[in-house]
This record gives sequence, C-alpha cells and structure tokens, in this order.
Amino acid sequence: MSKLLIVILMAAACLMAQPVQFQGGESLGAGERQIKPQAVPTSTTAVTTVDAYIRQITVANTSAGAINFTVADRQGTPIAFVPTVAIGPNTLYVVVIPKNYWAPGGFTVLASGSGLVYYASWRQ
Repeated sequence: MSKLLIVILMAAACLMAQPVQFQGGESLGAGERQIKPQAVPTSTTAVTTVDAYIRQITVANTSAGAINFTVADRQGTPIAFVPTVAIGPNTLYVVVIPKNYWAPGGFTVLASGSGLVYYASWRQ
C-alpha cells in the first residue's frame, strides 16, 4: 500500500510540471530544465554539466531497506548539497529551495543501492 502511495505522490508531482520528452532534460523556457522521474544511479552521475540553480529534488525509496542518497555540485572540489542521507524504506522526500541552490559546474546524484527514484528541476 505504501509503495502505491509513493507512486501516486511521484505522479502527482510530475503532473504539476510540464512533461518532458528528452531524458537528459528539456528546456521549458527561460532557462528552466527538468528530468523525467528515473532511477538514481549507483555510481556518481552528472545530471547537468553547466552551472545550475537547483529548485527542487524529489526522491523516493521503493525498496524494503534504507538507501543512501547524495547530491553534489561539480566545482573543482565538489560540495554535497544533499550530503549522504539515508532514505528510509517506502519513504518520499521533496526538497524545495525557494531561492535556488547554485551548483557550479552542474550537479551529480548517487545512490548506495538500487531502489531510489528521483526527479529534479533547475534553472541554467
């Protein structure tokens, strides 16, 4: 039941945003970007490689165990915006940044195991 609730909440969050067709992110106008909901990779993966002003990150754990999640910028010495955080089983987190978070050089995501899905939106 809780997995169904997570899926419904993720779908509702996505319906509020404009749909995208391009997996790597698609322009929504005036520098707005987003990615479609997808699995968080288990190796450090760049979401974008140019300066980004992160607006929102939604992450859900659909597995039965806790999984660590990290978001870091891509400057010379990367800084973790979301330091390694354990996402509990069947849990949804929505991080909304009203004034945006500047990620020099873009940003990366990482999960310690499979079972996390995420969505992100930012301005370039």
